[in-house]
Amino acid sequence: MGQRGTTKADLQSKLNAVADQMYRVTYEVKEAQVPAESGEDTDEAGRAAIPESEEEPEMETVEYVVCTIHPFDQSVILDAFGWMWTPPMTSSASPMARPSSICPMP
Repeated sequence: MGQRGTTKADLQSKLNAVADQMYRVTYEVKEAQVPAESGEDTDEAGRAAIPESEEEPEMETVEYVVCTIHPFDQSVILDAFGWMWTPPMTSSASPMARPSSICPMP
């Protein structure tokens, strides 16, 4: 099924213009306390040596980012091509309510 009255380059241009909106990504910066690594307590193989005392390890605060990639947003495609989505009618008064459809905007 092709798009009438347009070229492949035009279609690609429209999609490229909205590509960053298709999968919205949000992030949140968080902090956590973790044991500090001094790098001094290692054996010959580079593994962490077992401490001889029962001291509490030195802690440090690290920041990390939690990212969320949201579901694909089809409305971006519809907007890019100038189409609108017509939701289904929910009125029980009309048994002949038309189904949902996608049609070009005037």
